[in-house]
Amino acid sequence: MKIDYNLVSQLEILGVLQGVILGAIIIIGKNNGNRSIIYLGLMIIAYSLDFLSGILDDMSITNIYPKLKLLPFSFTWIIFPLLYVYVQKFSIFKNQKISYWVLYPGLVSVVINIILFFFPVSKKNIFSDSNWYIIYDLIGFLYSLFIGFLTLKLIIKQKRELKDQFYNTESSELRWIYWFVIVSLGYIFLSLFLVLILFSLLLKNDNITSIVFSSVDVILLYWLTIHGLKYKYFNSATKNFFIYNKILLRKSISIKYKKEFESLIFQLDNYLLQTEAFMSPSFSISKAAIALNVHTRKISLAINTVGQQNFKSFVNNYRIEKSKDLIKNNSIREFSIEGIGNEVGFKSKSAFYKEFKRRTNSTPLQYYKSLSKNK
Repeated sequence: MKIDYNLVSQLEILGVLQGVILGAIIIIGKNNGNRSIIYLGLMIIAYSLDFLSGILDDMSITNIYPKLKLLPFSFTWIIFPLLYVYVQKFSIFKNQKISYWVLYPGLVSVVINIILFFFPVSKKNIFSDSNWYIIYDLIGFLYSLFIGFLTLKLIIKQKRELKDQFYNTESSELRWIYWFVIVSLGYIFLSLFLVLILFSLLLKNDNITSIVFSSVDVILLYWLTIHGLKYKYFNSATKNFFIYNKILLRKSISIKYKKEFESLIFQLDNYLLQTEAFMSPSFSISKAAIALNVHTRKISLAINTVGQQNFKSFVNNYRIEKSKDLIKNNSIREFSIEGIGNEVGFKSKSAFYKEFKRRTNSTPLQYYKSLSKNK
């Protein structure tokens, strides 16, 4: 019995070798503090090794060496979960809790695959031909699809968040993953449709079908590895370029939205003067955003652009002016200096003193005495 070394197997062997090597380079090499890239490297290796079982079957190697049946490199359960964790780790939501739980079913499947591989050949044949094995594969396939859609949902959420935050450009890393997931999910559904519905009618030549599917798999694998290497080794080289672009972007935002930002500052002024919400120590930009029904990022950009300051400094203006009014009205006798600071929203005496002196060139007590002299 000869090994059937055909075009399909050549394509897949090439994909496996290059995928494993490049995936290992991505994991082992210097990461420049970007640990999330490790999950992409693991995904590339898992995706590459997933070809092995098909290669052995296509080349009739499992017929010659039946012990190689059910090779423990079927990673259907874990490929998309690895991508999902990778997306979480580099996204703007990376400070939130990472959903490592998506990896657990995949890790369990790896253990199951290893156990099955060491079964006697006779039991392997029985199990691989059973409905249980079909169900096991189907559940893994459906789980992978589920995580694929979760990944797509996370990417879309991030794209929407970036848009809300007035970024005119998307992360190129986000963009390629978005299209990779779209193409992968589309490919999975299209292959299912062809295999289940049209195969018997239109695709009589099983060899042509295998070549097409193998080619798409290898293309997707190359897509992964190229971008993995790109973001591992070129991100640091282009860091200054992106910082410069960020500065230009902020300037363009300032010009484009200047009138809108001025209007927003006017609304914020009125809100703070009417409600004196700033007198609460817990007052924050989130509460201001809820009150004005705008995004927090928009308020922050408006204050930075129009007022050339941050939100905390902006609010402290109102607190200091209010404290000056209280001192002028002799409220110092009722509250004490520290009490006035607490009354207008400062959390500590030192913060109140520091901010008051910075803005008036005098301490609250000196300011009070100077008012007394002028009377």
